[in-house]
Amino acid sequence: MSNTNRWIGSGNLTRDSEYKTVGSGYELLKFSIASNEYRKNGEDYVNFIDCELWGSRAASLGKYLEKGSGVIVEGRIRQDRWEKDGSNRSKLKIIVDNIEFKGSRRNGGGYDNGGQSQEKPTARPNDTGSHGGPEEFEDDIPF
Repeated sequence: MSNTNRWIGSGNLTRDSEYKTVGSGYELLKFSIASNEYRKNGEDYVNFIDCELWGSRAASLGKYLEKGSGVIVEGRIRQDRWEKDGSNRSKLKIIVDNIEFKGSRRNGGGYDNGGQSQEKPTARPNDTGSHGGPEEFEDDIPF
């Protein structure tokens, strides 16, 4: 029996993405999304989800991932664990494999691209790894 670790969700970026290179040249893009959970009693509950996108896509997509941008994210859940002040702590985050833009609140749901072509950028898995580092994926995925 194998375990499945997939997460798919959508939301809007809570702040501009942060790009940096780490270790021996690995590219990393960090961002956080807010995703609403609608409840039967009419109240909304907001989930804040930290995301990391690794590899060559980090630099090219970073310029599009700004506060308010709407995205659909698919990836793997990762739990970071550490100790602080004698207490064990942990935090869940998503290691992004796929990302698609869905528009932003800033322009009424349409994709804000600064007057460029109306084609939305998308990313396919091609260089994320199980530990956040690069790993090759096939370009043609059968689904």
